[in-house]
Amino acid sequence: FQPPAVGNIRTTPSPIIIDYPGITPTTTDGRVLSQASYIQNYVLNFITNLNSVSYTNPVSGYQQYIDADQWVDNLIANIICFNVDGYRLSGYLNKDRSQRLEQGPFWDCDRCLGTGSAPNNDNRCFNPMVWRLPATAIGTDNGTDFFGLSTIGVNWFARLFSDPDFWQHYIDRYQRHRTNIFSVGNISA
Repeated sequence: FQPPAVGNIRTTPSPIIIDYPGITPTTTDGRVLSQASYIQNYVLNFITNLNSVSYTNPVSGYQQYIDADQWVDNLIANIICFNVDGYRLSGYLNKDRSQRLEQGPFWDCDRCLGTGSAPNNDNRCFNPMVWRLPATAIGTDNGTDFFGLSTIGVNWFARLFSDPDFWQHYIDRYQRHRTNIFSVGNISA
């Protein structure tokens, strides 16, 4: 399933693979097809509402589709370990019944936490002072830019961070986590 671009919200760089329910081109079980259709429509509705003029409205905007706490926590975890592929090229989404869309589980750390040597030949994760090298051209791929308009991958976070409430929510959760689970002592342990 490849969601279409909606306004300024780009599509995913690769199709979204629906692991559960298991669906293949030969699936005929109406229940499975109905669940897969529900998931596709849910993601499309999220993207559509994220692009809408009233996207910041807590009732009719994007907030009805995502678990903002969980998205922020997943984002912070990706940032702390310098996961250069986090979210834009590699990621999981999951949605339990009667719950909002979540990101995770956390994965694809083959180029984070100082593991960018061969075979990846990627030294971005070795510089603890920067998350992302400056782009030298419009199509330059220097890793995930959660806070800007990356030209590679989805750009959902750029729109989310343009919502002052989401931005403040990120700041508040980050500050709270820095005093406990992501404190310098815990990160350095």
